[in-house]
Amino acid sequence: MDGWTEILGAVAGALGLIGFMPQVAQTVRRGTAGDLNMAMLVLFAINAALWMAYGVLKQAWALAGSDALILCLLGVLLGYKIADRRRLDRE
Repeated sequence: MDGWTEILGAVAGALGLIGFMPQVAQTVRRGTAGDLNMAMLVLFAINAALWMAYGVLKQAWALAGSDALILCLLGVLLGYKIADRRRLDRE
């Protein structure tokens, strides 16, 4: 890949990652992901995993790296969502 393509990918990946951070921060602050849809989180995680795999196969490291970080953030949200469901099941 040429330099401009790599820069474009890095900027796009950074914006996608930054776009997720307010939701993660709010969820951690509130201690709940009750207002988030589980299906959306799972589908978004699958999407990020597939894009990450594509990035690795194409050696597009900006794409692979940003999607790996997005997957980590989604893991946090999914962890809170699962904890919310378990808490509701016990009540």
